[in-house]
Amino acid sequence: FKNPKAAGLARNRVLGRMVDEGFLSRGEADVLLKKETNAVKNDGRNNQPRYLLAKVKEEAIRILGKDHLEGIEIQTSINPVIQRAGETAISRQVEQIEETETAEFTHPTRADFHSGKVNAPDYLQGSAVVIENETGRIICAVASRDMQESEYDRVSLSLRPAGTAFAPFVYAAAFESEVITPAGPLFDAPIDNREVMLGGEEGVLGEWGAEGEANQYLGKIPAGTALIDGKNAATVRLGFQVGLDAVKDVAYRSGIYSELPEYPSTFLGAGEVSLLALTHAYTIFPGSGIRAGKTGMIDRIVNRSGKILYSRES
Repeated sequence: FKNPKAAGLARNRVLGRMVDEGFLSRGEADVLLKKETNAVKNDGRNNQPRYLLAKVKEEAIRILGKDHLEGIEIQTSINPVIQRAGETAISRQVEQIEETETAEFTHPTRADFHSGKVNAPDYLQGSAVVIENETGRIICAVASRDMQESEYDRVSLSLRPAGTAFAPFVYAAAFESEVITPAGPLFDAPIDNREVMLGGEEGVLGEWGAEGEANQYLGKIPAGTALIDGKNAATVRLGFQVGLDAVKDVAYRSGIYSELPEYPSTFLGAGEVSLLALTHAYTIFPGSGIRAGKTGMIDRIVNRSGKILYSRES
């Protein structure tokens, strides 16, 4: 994609080996050696697979060891249609955020980087992962907007606060411990920020999360409604009833491996988690409390003779 000279040298080495191994005659190779090599224009379509190939290789090394990777065929779980949809969705969503930023929140954009206004690709990023609920097979993984500009693995390495995406684990702990049922009453009303320890020294919880200044507090509501409507204050009150230890226990058993803070802010997702771990943990909900099997991209590995070296089903 970048260096015609290096590509030509690599091509020549391959042709030489093909002559040595009897796949080409010397005359056939000489004709091909005279052909000019050109760099293919990179339209971006080759960038995302770099991440997938790196992750597949990493997984294959874990399965077989790094000395057994030659002469094998690897079948993956990646769905090309869903993968492209994920890449498109990330690009569209982050571009929309860039276009609607206010004067109070300015951030370098990808267009700034491409135009030379900023030197480093420090523009807003995004990631996505899709896991089969029953199996744990990864069928889509997008680690950045462009892997050539940013190779960091935001799917499994980046740790970010889960935010209100963590709330279902608070309710799961409450329902499991029978502190309350989905129909049980919760109180939705303003709560002091200092009680939740989100960092604010004054004001009500509504300053953070989905609730804002215009939030309408509903008073006594069913716990199920509080979960569905994302009622932060009600969720925190439920967290206090259940207890932080019980909530963290459910989260850890669900597959969240990063350490969660010993503060009430954990009820609203102050703890940092990876996207992959959080998505994997979410499979307990469609799985009736059972987490999907180990996540991975490799379905099967076979050698040259067709012998199965690894099968996910086994």
